[in-house]
Amino acid sequence: MDRVTKCCAQYLIKHLNVDNCIEIRSLPGISKNKEFIQQVDAFIEKEFPKISKSNPVLNLYCIRIEVLHQFREEMINVNESSLCRLVLEWIKREVEGENLSMQMLAEKTFMLYLAIDNSLQDCSSLPSGDVSDTEMVQDYKKMSLKDKPVGSKAKRKILGQPSKPRVLVYSDIGKEVELEMEPDWSLITSCSVGEHSFLALVTLGGKLSTLSIQLRLNTPSTPSPVQTPDTSRHASEEKPDLYCALANMSCPRCSVGCANFLNTLVVCVRGTVHSRNERMEEPTSDA
Repeated sequence: MDRVTKCCAQYLIKHLNVDNCIEIRSLPGISKNKEFIQQVDAFIEKEFPKISKSNPVLNLYCIRIEVLHQFREEMINVNESSLCRLVLEWIKREVEGENLSMQMLAEKTFMLYLAIDNSLQDCSSLPSGDVSDTEMVQDYKKMSLKDKPVGSKAKRKILGQPSKPRVLVYSDIGKEVELEMEPDWSLITSCSVGEHSFLALVTLGGKLSTLSIQLRLNTPSTPSPVQTPDTSRHASEEKPDLYCALANMSCPRCSVGCANFLNTLVVCVRGTVHSRNERMEEPTSDA
């Protein structure tokens, strides 16, 4: 039986093309043959810009997502793959937590924001009075209340401090997140289909599906409490502080810390000096 299965897989791989690859990837029980899946997924990833326009993809189960950003620069710096994986994590969390069913996910467009714990959250849970609680978000909240089933109670997640820097949407976290995801919840590939618009091919609980993701600008409605005259503003202050991706370090770096101890400035340095593996562990002080 294994020999027959292997021969069938080889035949399908040999005749794989843009028109039939989605139907082949949707075959039931395909997840049992990891080598076959890897070859099909590799072909789909390579040809996805063409495949994304085909009828088989357009006919797949689709979840529509909008992700809000406060600044246009943030939208430009978004990493496509990382964004898609964060959306996939949100869907998995909502389904497994029984907050939403697969049917409910396909009924409307969901509006999400990046929370303090580096996870995507539904804008319906955004606290009232928050700088991101704009008129657009408030309209979404009203619509969500109308769509909510009778008798259901909202579950508000307590957000903790981030365990990692808040750069997940702007840097490549693909390999790290992929290890945490299950085979039935995976990102196969994605591509840009317009300005700040992405289409992702994923498996949702083992079901081949697509994610239609649109980035939207949500300018904060509340101005800064301290108004600084334009004439006194430095050129570097014209743009807000943004989260952006940093290049990988070619070698280890030192860490530095300073503190005021009994009116003495204490500077502690620990790490590697240049690339000579010399350890610095002695604190210095300057009165």
